[in-house]
Amino acid sequence: MSAGASFPVCLLVASILLSPLVTPAQALHFLGGADMGKYCRSVFGADAEAGLEPQNAYGWICKDRNGQKLPLGVSVTQVCRLTHDNPTAVDVLRDFYNPYSWDCYGNATELGNVDFLGYCKHLGHKGFIVSGTKPRHGIHATSGNLS
Repeated sequence: MSAGASFPVCLLVASILLSPLVTPAQALHFLGGADMGKYCRSVFGADAEAGLEPQNAYGWICKDRNGQKLPLGVSVTQVCRLTHDNPTAVDVLRDFYNPYSWDCYGNATELGNVDFLGYCKHLGHKGFIVSGTKPRHGIHATSGNLS
């Protein structure tokens, strides 16, 4: 057997060996959408409501009955956990330009933050730069001057 032919065999063996480790019970499962209004009412009381400033997925705010912005940002992860009474629920955004495209999933494990610097250095770059403006940044590995 040639070296090139051994790769599919290794892949097949690895998939057979690893397949019992992930069962359907361990897979993520869709819980539904995120109820921003419910979150605002739970944090600020029955008269609070959800609003958008700006009109994108990261624009969610809570407002009082007079329409004034309340002083706490909306955590969509916390919205999912409250909406679905699930302490391990996580949020997934489908479309930045559609504020109603947040989905909630259960049976998730958060792995932590992304190490952009480590990733870029692993690829042989000096670091990374952030371009653009909030809330939608562009992150780019760079080999040039970081100052």
